[in-house]
Amino acid sequence: MNFESQKYNWYALRTLPHKEKYVLNELDYRNFESYLPCYKFFFDKNKYKVKLLITSYIFVRVSTKDFEKLRFIPGSKGVLYYDSKPGIITDDEIEILRQICGQSELQPEISDLKPGQKVKILNSFLKGRIAHVCECKKDKIGIEFFESRFTIWISSKNFVYEILK
Repeated sequence: MNFESQKYNWYALRTLPHKEKYVLNELDYRNFESYLPCYKFFFDKNKYKVKLLITSYIFVRVSTKDFEKLRFIPGSKGVLYYDSKPGIITDDEIEILRQICGQSELQPEISDLKPGQKVKILNSFLKGRIAHVCECKKDKIGIEFFESRFTIWISSKNFVYEILK
């Protein structure tokens, strides 16, 4: 069987209310690649709950050959359609969901940053802004925007950036 000739795409699979984890287990049991975007919600100093980013949806990556098998997953209501076609989700959009949930593997090393460098911020509400690195500590980074001249401290574990020359 030639796997390279098969086209794999991400699709949004609708689920019954509160059955996302059940459908996720069914997909894993049937060897489908799937993703359920979750994040940790801290409600006390060291206590947290795991919450779903998008309720009643699971993202599943299947080939066009196996697409029909998604209809028979218990707890699911079918694939999300757009303009009478199954809505295809790109790998970049899945990566954005992983970054939002803090599950991205593309987190750069903070040790690469040095005071005086220019960076372009790639996440959060500051996305697209260019800043000047003032100070780097173990768990946070001080950046200064060229227009404002005041320092903002950002947690280093949530900071995604691109170094500019």
